[in-house]
Amino acid sequence: MVFRDYILLILCDIYEQSGIFEPGFDLFKFLKKMGVVVVPYSSILDTNLYKNILKKRKDGASTIFNNTPIIFYNDAIKSEARIKTTLCHEYGHIALGHYQMKNYLSQYTKEKQARLFAIMFYTPFALLWHYSLYSTEQIEAAFKISTESAYQQSERMIECLNSGYRLDKYDERLLEIFLNNQKIAKGKNYKGGVID
Repeated sequence: MVFRDYILLILCDIYEQSGIFEPGFDLFKFLKKMGVVVVPYSSILDTNLYKNILKKRKDGASTIFNNTPIIFYNDAIKSEARIKTTLCHEYGHIALGHYQMKNYLSQYTKEKQARLFAIMFYTPFALLWHYSLYSTEQIEAAFKISTESAYQQSERMIECLNSGYRLDKYDERLLEIFLNNQKIAKGKNYKGGVID
């Protein structure tokens, strides 16, 4: 199994457990539902914590403390899209178990994996395919992400289409879960793209 497939298996569980049913879902609502405590930098009162950990991490950081996953993010950043990217990346460290395998992977590998997770989590190929989202503008509007992130996804999507790639069994499973979540949410007054 390639690492991409491993991430998709994790994503299937996450989408099923959380009830994500629309692109561009509310990440804060999702993280709360998943038991992740989200802390903006501006609310950190402990100056030692800020100086020693967070000041070194411009956009965000994550950890697990007393079995509770915590994501810190820089709320001074005015770009909502950049904050989304940070939250997805930091959630990737948590979901991929990086805090349980501190000595097994290099920091470089963990960062690379978290970046891939963030892309696949918030803008999965299966949803781009399902909604026929190919252009940067379409992807940016549907997922409410930065132009840069949307451009990267558009390039990947076009590359896949040109190479003849189609959804594999993992992509199909994720899409099936997403569409089932939409059926469950239909007619209900759920907000933020995540089933309550």
